[in-house]
Amino acid sequence: MSYNRDMLNKKGDNMKHICGSYYNMERLLKRDKKRCCGCGMKHQQHGQNLEADHVYSKAQLRAEGREDEISFTKKNLHNFQLLCRRCNVSKREVCFDARYRLKNFKGRISEKNILKNQLDFDRLILEAKENA
Repeated sequence: MSYNRDMLNKKGDNMKHICGSYYNMERLLKRDKKRCCGCGMKHQQHGQNLEADHVYSKAQLRAEGREDEISFTKKNLHNFQLLCRRCNVSKREVCFDARYRLKNFKGRISEKNILKNQLDFDRLILEAKENA
């Protein structure tokens, strides 16, 4: 992969970490079928990009002494899931693995179903908060 001027910072240093995180995001998009694990929204649908979310929060990983799993690297993709901005904000610091929900999302999902799935995801997060 060649690097262009946009990948250089002011000092002219190579920004390989940006390319690495881009590559890892591509792997994550492929693994999660370019859908939000919470509501099923497709990547870049309605102008929204999906975000890489920690399944186990950074604070929880630090408390357990697993700081090496915080960074977004190839070997740590098991701790990440794709969420749209809305689902990511509602999840916050809750440890919740929503990847199992991908099995339910098949074909084209209507806007009405996405909204229904978002409300269902919010309900699951509230239950997880109460049980924690």
